Amino acid sequence: MDSLLTVTQYHVTPIVAAIPWPFEMRINPKEVANAFGVPMRWLLDEDNLEEEQREGPMLGKPVTVYHFSPYGGEVIWGVTARITIDLLSHIRSVLK
Repeated sequence: MDSLLTVTQYHVTPIVAAIPWPFEMRINPKEVANAFGVPMRWLLDEDNLEEEQREGPMLGKPVTVYHFSPYGGEVIWGVTARITIDLLSHIRSVLK
């Protein structure tokens, strides 16, 4: 997957891997506050994705901000939503 530039000018390089399921997540509380799962079918439903224009925090230019509807009380937004959208695009191309 391609690297992304966040609205705050950080470069983020997503890494995708296959893990055995079920998998016991053990998060490092110094790095991650929370982890949760969302079904792929739900993510692939475009009705669950929203986009809006906001003023960018760094350059004052409008930026497109993506977020998914809440799932189980959690919201995927910002660069995590952009990474998820990119991953879903790759998955859709394989499913065709």
